[in-house]
Amino acid sequence: MLRRGDTGEAVSELQSELVTAGYPLAVDGVFGRATEAAVRSFQAARGLTVDGIAGPDTLGEIGSVESVGAEDMPPEAVAVLAVALSDVGAREEPPRSNGGPEIAHLVDGAMDYWMWADRSSLPEWCALAVGSWLRIGLGLPPWGTGYAPELEGHPLSHWWSSARQVEDYARSRNLWRKSPRPGDVFVMDRPGGGHVGLVVSVGSSSFATVEGNVSDSVARRVRTVSEVRGFVRWVDYRPV
Repeated sequence: MLRRGDTGEAVSELQSELVTAGYPLAVDGVFGRATEAAVRSFQAARGLTVDGIAGPDTLGEIGSVESVGAEDMPPEAVAVLAVALSDVGAREEPPRSNGGPEIAHLVDGAMDYWMWADRSSLPEWCALAVGSWLRIGLGLPPWGTGYAPELEGHPLSHWWSSARQVEDYARSRNLWRKSPRPGDVFVMDRPGGGHVGLVVSVGSSSFATVEGNVSDSVARRVRTVSEVRGFVRWVDYRPV
């Protein structure tokens, strides 16, 4: 049985099996926050008790999974997901502020980029988080000051602040898809302007995610294909 705080070869083996199952992780032998989040997401996707502890049932189920995930992903998608998964558990402080030290690297600078007048203009930050995970994972420089068309090298071209902007951009660039692959951005309806996140792994009718602005935090979820509008295959992006 393995749980948060454990270290060693058994943890490395668990992490390797989670990577094979489609949950990008650093295989470092340390059962930390990201590993616990991956175990919880795997348990939820497989109908197991969701406790973040790799007991006999979870270990047996993980060991039976064929390679369907990270090993088949483009390396840039693996890098972006690894960055996003490292943020799981980060929270707004204070609650409902759309800011704070734990998510500062995901949202700070948005006011300057969009030239908003004050912090009350900040939107719910799921789209900002996705844009930042892509930028950091792809090794791109920090966002500039002021609205900068066609951010060179960024597959979404802008630091979009809403789900609708992400969808409209994807449709305009032929990046919009109706079925998910690991690494895609998903777009779904939600009161207040929609919601976006990243696809981590894919099942027959559901997919595991990492997403920001979920109960004021970065969290893992399992969603069904039928509940989303579509997916952005950003790895197919080519500069124009």
